[in-house]
Amino acid sequence: MDKFGKFLQGNTGKLIVGIGALAFNIVFWVIILAAVKIDNTRATLWISYGFIMLSFLVLLGLMFIPIKNRLSGHTLNGLYGVTALYMGFTLLLGIIFMIVNTSEQGGVIPAVVLNVLLLLAYVALAFIFIKRFSKVQANDMKREEQMRDLKLVFVKVSAVSNQAEDPEVKAELIKLRQRVNNSSSAGNEHTQEYDKQFEDQINVVQDMLNANVEKEEVLKAIKVANNILTTRNQILLSTR
Repeated sequence: MDKFGKFLQGNTGKLIVGIGALAFNIVFWVIILAAVKIDNTRATLWISYGFIMLSFLVLLGLMFIPIKNRLSGHTLNGLYGVTALYMGFTLLLGIIFMIVNTSEQGGVIPAVVLNVLLLLAYVALAFIFIKRFSKVQANDMKREEQMRDLKLVFVKVSAVSNQAEDPEVKAELIKLRQRVNNSSSAGNEHTQEYDKQFEDQINVVQDMLNANVEKEEVLKAIKVANNILTTRNQILLSTR
């Protein structure tokens, strides 16, 4: 049951599209076999049927776009909307040309041309949305990577504060650790330089502790780290 639940969770959209296509085909074939009769079907009917089924395939294709985080996934809403409009117009054209149901050139050519133009318009709009989605997803992944790196630095600050033995140095490192814990890990391109400087300065403090450098020098290094963190937080606040 657990495996089935995971399967449904990962394939819900695909199943919905499949069920929709199946329902359409059931209605279509019942009408064709029971009312129209297969011998009475003409070119525009089958052309329309083909383009309608193609629209289902287009929608199914969207379900295979990998979404690597929830934030960037929201940018696909526009693409879903455009796809819904494309499917709606395709279905409307399909119904019209199915009713026309002719093999005459005057009916076949408009059926093909209008459907192809509609498809090309959709492809152009879809390309714009997919390009925007790719850019947003790349930026979100980069931001998440920065956040992971910052959290590792924050863990390192805790380790360094536990390493200190001098009471005054330890107290200053605990204060720094508290400031770090209260700082946002959501950095951006404007804070990258200061994030790196802060990490380097923490490494300097750790090296000083390992080398048993005089307390005054260690306190100065901690003060530098505090100043870098302050600048970093101010820049983050002003660039959100």
